[in-house]
Amino acid sequence: MRNSLQLWFPQMVRALVTVLSLCSFAHAGEVVQEELELKVNGVTRKALVFRETGTSLERSPTLFVLHGGTPEPKRIIDDSRLDAVGTTRGYVVVFPEGTWSDHMGKAAAWNIGGLPGLVTQYAEDLEFFDALADQLKPTSLFFTGISTGGGMAAVAGNEMEHKVDAVALVVG
Repeated sequence: MRNSLQLWFPQMVRALVTVLSLCSFAHAGEVVQEELELKVNGVTRKALVFRETGTSLERSPTLFVLHGGTPEPKRIIDDSRLDAVGTTRGYVVVFPEGTWSDHMGKAAAWNIGGLPGLVTQYAEDLEFFDALADQLKPTSLFFTGISTGGGMAAVAGNEMEHKVDAVALVVG
């Protein structure tokens, strides 16, 4: 029997492919992966960034993909393949890393509130996203996520409404 994560990812990919297809055209270049590190309120935060060669890291449509309560963004990258789907349509695809929480067995989590023990209470996730967006200067900004990442995407869409164009949740 497939686990619930495997059942939700195809739905997320289909929804995002539809949204991205309406917003852009297909490319056929090589995908470049970069790691960004930003210091936010004294804490070093990381994000993996994917783009096609020829696509500017700045001033491009950008998709932030937020993982659930997993040790790192690698699982959502592997399962969703949004790095490939988004970049072939001219998007910069960003996989930010949550902050580490001992409450979840050393997993990265998001500060979405309302889930005691499941999130890092003092994480400055919105400030982190804001700093990433300021550095990338996207022409349009989209968020998606699964599980606690979906919850955080909803929070970001609400709290950063001046920068976020759309949010697509898998579950959150």
